[in-house]
Amino acid sequence: MGTARSPTLLNDGQSSVALNPDGSVKLAPRSGQPVIIDPASSGLTFPDGSMQAVASVPTPNYGVKVGLLADQVLSSGVLVPINWGEETFDDNSMHSMTANTNRLVAPASGYYAVYGGLRFAPSTGGTQRAAGYRDSAGQLLAVGAGYTFSALVNTDVIAPPSEIYLIGGDWIEMVGYQDRGFDLAVRQASVASFFGMRRVR
Repeated sequence: MGTARSPTLLNDGQSSVALNPDGSVKLAPRSGQPVIIDPASSGLTFPDGSMQAVASVPTPNYGVKVGLLADQVLSSGVLVPINWGEETFDDNSMHSMTANTNRLVAPASGYYAVYGGLRFAPSTGGTQRAAGYRDSAGQLLAVGAGYTFSALVNTDVIAPPSEIYLIGGDWIEMVGYQDRGFDLAVRQASVASFFGMRRVR
């Protein structure tokens, strides 16, 4: 069993900060004026204008992973957004099941690790099957491609895992591509076709 610890006090004569045993921070202004937390500098501004540095707050760690509830048919020769119909997890309302289901949305500005892949149905013809990420400005960010196909087995294509900076409210989608000359499906189930994003810093 761990030993209980008393809070550690940082005191400037007017205000104090209690660092509780569980790591939480308790502010105790004595002048009746607020103690201001400045996330940009990871510091505190006291009523007399002085500042006290405190430990940096860890970057929120949240993410989302989605999959296909049913096969989606891709037309030939064009980039097609994938509409995700199931959620493996969604920690911070980053995906909607009712509107714009192709999008993963950044709740806040920061760097996000993005990953995903598509499983194309067995087929021959054409030169490539591809999966990539596209941002809300329409820019294609990273693409993975497969060039060997079979009429008997699926073709799995993994988009390159990437770290991407997104502004809060921006979104990213996965697009699929195939050029065999007529429609081709990508397979359902999160283990077959999937798309995910996690805040990393």
